[in-house]
Amino acid sequence: MSSKTVTLPASYHGDPGSIPGRVTPDFRMWVSWRTMPSVGGFSWGSPVSPVPSFRCCSILIPINTLIGTQDLDQRQETECVLCWQTVGHVSGAHVNPAVTCGMLVTGNITVLKGLLYIVAQCVGAITGTAVLKALTPENFQGNLGTTLVNPILTPLQGFGIEFFLGFILLIVVFGVCDANRSETKGFAPLAIGLTISLGHLVAIDFTGSSMNPARSLGSAVLSGVWDNHWVYWLGPILGGLSAALIYKHAFSAPVVEVAEYSLVQVPSL
Repeated sequence: MSSKTVTLPASYHGDPGSIPGRVTPDFRMWVSWRTMPSVGGFSWGSPVSPVPSFRCCSILIPINTLIGTQDLDQRQETECVLCWQTVGHVSGAHVNPAVTCGMLVTGNITVLKGLLYIVAQCVGAITGTAVLKALTPENFQGNLGTTLVNPILTPLQGFGIEFFLGFILLIVVFGVCDANRSETKGFAPLAIGLTISLGHLVAIDFTGSSMNPARSLGSAVLSGVWDNHWVYWLGPILGGLSAALIYKHAFSAPVVEVAEYSLVQVPSL
C-alpha cells in the first residue's frame, strides 16, 4: 500500500494520525496516550471517596500502552468496564470532571466532595502521564497525546465539538445510572464505553475527542503545549452540565412506588 505525506503548518503540533495515509511511531504513541480513561460514572447515593478516581487515572494509562495500539475502541470499552467494576461501588468512578460537575449541579454530591473529586482527577491524570512518560522511550513520546484543535477548525468549532461530545456522554451516563430504571442495571459500563468509542470515531481527527478535561490537562502539563486548552475544559463541562440538567428535569424515570403492607397476624394451627 502506497503512502503519501501531507505538509501541515509548522505551528501544528496535533495528531499526526490525521495526516492521510501516514501512520508514524508518534501516532501510535498518541493513540496510547489518547486512550487515557475519559469515562464517567457514578453510583447514586453511595458513599464516595476521591482516592479511587485518582487511582483510575494513574493506573489505567500504563495499561493502555502495555496492551498496544490495536482495537482502540474495544480497549476503551474495556477500560470503562474495569473502572466501574473495580471502584464503582467505592467512589462512583467519575474519573471525568465533566461527570463530577454534572453530578454537582444536579445535587447528587456536595460542593466539597465535587472539588475533591476534580482535584483528585487532575492530580491523577498528571501523575499518570508523568509515570508513562518516564517509562516510554523518548522517540515514542511525541507530544504526549496532547489534544489539539485541528488547524482546519476554528477554536469555536472545536469548542462546539467538545460541547456535544460532553453532552452525549453525560446524557448516557445519567440515563444508564438512573436508579429508577431497573432495565439498565449491569449495562452501564458497556453503554458508556460504546458512547466514548462513538465519540472517538466521530471527532478524533478534529479535536482529539477529549471528552475529559483532566485527561487533556495531564498531557498539556507534561508536554507544555497549551494551545486552545480552554476548549477541553469549557466544552465537555458545559455540555455535561446541559445534559445533566435536561435529563434530571425532562427525562428522569419516575420514582418507583413500593406498596406498603401491614402486618397480619396468622393464627397458629
